[in-house]
Amino acid sequence: MILLYFVILLFLALIASYYFFILAPKLDPRNRAQELLKNKKFDEAILEYRKLLDKNPYDFVIQYRLATIYLDTGDFDQAALLFEKLLDQNKFNFEVEKKVIQKNLAKIYYFREEIEKTFEMYMTINQSHPADSESLYHIAFISLGQAEYDFAHRYFDKLMRSTKPDYEIYFGAGICAYQNQKINECVEYFASAIEKKPDSEITNLALLLSLMRKKDYSKAQNYASKLAAIASDKEVTFIALRLEALILLLLKKYETSIKKFELLVEFTQNHSMVDELYIALYDIGFACVRADKIRQAEVYWKRLSTEKRGYRDIQNMLMTLQREMERSDTTFDDTIYDYVDGWVSNFIPKNFLWNICGMKAEYQFDIKMYMTVNTRIKSDDTQSTDSGNRKESVNNVDTFVKLDVETFRMISNRLVQKLGYSVDKIMPTYREHDGVDYFATKKGTEESTFVSVRRWTSMHVGEIPLRNFAQQVNELKAQKGLFITTAELTDGAMTSLEQLSKIDVVLPNEINKYLNGLI
Repeated sequence: MILLYFVILLFLALIASYYFFILAPKLDPRNRAQELLKNKKFDEAILEYRKLLDKNPYDFVIQYRLATIYLDTGDFDQAALLFEKLLDQNKFNFEVEKKVIQKNLAKIYYFREEIEKTFEMYMTINQSHPADSESLYHIAFISLGQAEYDFAHRYFDKLMRSTKPDYEIYFGAGICAYQNQKINECVEYFASAIEKKPDSEITNLALLLSLMRKKDYSKAQNYASKLAAIASDKEVTFIALRLEALILLLLKKYETSIKKFELLVEFTQNHSMVDELYIALYDIGFACVRADKIRQAEVYWKRLSTEKRGYRDIQNMLMTLQREMERSDTTFDDTIYDYVDGWVSNFIPKNFLWNICGMKAEYQFDIKMYMTVNTRIKSDDTQSTDSGNRKESVNNVDTFVKLDVETFRMISNRLVQKLGYSVDKIMPTYREHDGVDYFATKKGTEESTFVSVRRWTSMHVGEIPLRNFAQQVNELKAQKGLFITTAELTDGAMTSLEQLSKIDVVLPNEINKYLNGLI
């Protein structure tokens, strides 16, 4: 009898074991869904997880697993809904990590071309994980795409420290530095990018233009020759040959430069490049003027005038040129030589590299609201807000006026950009220690502006410096003048300012406000 009971118990135990260890796991919807997933039966696995969510809508693990399947199968809308719900519920464990969910959402937003939401998500990630290279990468490049060069530069710096830079990072950082007028940095970044991709046309062109800004014309010529050799289409070859011709002129190799321009004219003719031919004829005329070959310049400009009458005011150029050839002791208002420096300055169009580098975003959004939140300065709770602001303001100005010359010029450049201007050119300054001058353009307009930044502390700015500045603005044929000074104005200067309609002045209090985050 005992033996019979033992056999029955053993049989029941076997049945129980079979149920709990073999049959029950197979019948469990969670395990069944996982098994279907292993066999890549995604639709069936989704159905199983949906059944589980119907019973328990707030099971965050099931939500996460289902969202992951949707993501892997390309159903981004459903995945986004579930990931967003998970963030709202704010429940996480070792399997369901908040950062992973945020990154998945950022990728979905990016795929759906929701750039602002992408940026916002990566900014959120970065606040919790400041060294996360993926968020740094996207913040840097999206900021650059929005033309926020100072902000982007900050994140490129962090990105360089957090990861081993690849070609894209070096190139992006180079473009950022180039737009920020950080010439030495952009040369270094573009050179590093070329090490990664030696035959990249856009990178060779970027380094070439950077070296020209640096006035390292010998190295620039080497890259112009290289770019002409590796160019895959005639437009790039034209750019390379044209830049090399100008570089030779700047190196005062006038005969060689003119021959290079002649080759450029021939190149455009052989390739039926009509617009480029007009440019080449216009260029070679000025090159001949610079080389004191006035009659040779006349030949090319007469041809240009015949082929494209009215091209870039060519008739006026010809008249001025002919008057130059006929002049004896008579002094004219202007000479053809007055136009040569302007031709050199405008040889490379404004934002030429920026417009062709492929970094500018098509979709623009108000990125400044996110920048403000991220860079907000936290003051001591024991101090009043007004007291804190006054202390910060004084420190900003004191620090600004004591910077070394190079750093002062760099911060001044960023200050001018923050005031809403794009710096086009750094102008010669009589005494570098006093300040820096720029030729700039008001953002969103074509308004040319002469900008003067002065770090005067032991004096007040009187009427005479303001009137001298106004005269400079007129002489440079700028539409407006912007005078930025760390010294206050005298009462006489304030009165005269009302009569100087073309002049705007930025005083110390306002400078302090814009220096926040720059120093």
